[in-house]
Amino acid sequence: MMRGNRVEVSGNLAYDYTSILANSVRGEKTDINALASADKKQTTVLIWNYHDDDLQDIGSPVELVLKGLKNGKATLYHYRIDDKHSNSYTVWKKMGSPQNPTPEQYQLLETSGQLELYSKPQKVRVKNAELLIKFQLPRQAVSLVKVVYEER
Repeated sequence: MMRGNRVEVSGNLAYDYTSILANSVRGEKTDINALASADKKQTTVLIWNYHDDDLQDIGSPVELVLKGLKNGKATLYHYRIDDKHSNSYTVWKKMGSPQNPTPEQYQLLETSGQLELYSKPQKVRVKNAELLIKFQLPRQAVSLVKVVYEER
């Protein structure tokens, strides 16, 4: 879903790669970072909140500022992978971790593993080539935010 060329991402919460290689993500803070891409029709950002300790919490607030966008109308899509969205592993555990799922269980696992919208697509207006998107990102979660420009 990420098309076009990779574009620069900056922020103040990310671990640097040398720290992760040397120590992994074990401190008090989580690694919140992103990858982004853009082409003439869309801009897409993949944002994660990771820590080696597999603990759940309310997460962290994210203020995503997209710059260099096309001015005008667009549609914002927000997808999520966490313990409640796009996660067949959680569903499998709730089933009792069957080693040989029934056909019905298998179908449910297949469906629950598909990328799921976190919220309904939203019409937005890009002004001054920027768009601000705020949301809470739980620990051990990934969001995919996609802005698709309307044709003029």
